[in-house]
Amino acid sequence: MNKGFLKELIAWIEAASLEDLNEKRETLSQKVDSGRYEVSDLKLVIKIIDEEILAHHCLLKLENK
Repeated sequence: MNKGFLKELIAWIEAASLEDLNEKRETLSQKVDSGRYEVSDLKLVIKIIDEEILAHHCLLKLENK
């Protein structure tokens, strides 16, 4: 995974809605299961997305207190 891709990924993640993040995560998970793609890179992106989803949920909880 190159540096340019990571910069674009982070920019997309920061701008994405929770719905967009969940959809992308599901798509990537399906690609991992298919076995046709580089699994380590896909799993890294999924982990980054999971962390962002968790951060969104934590912020929502804090806002609702």
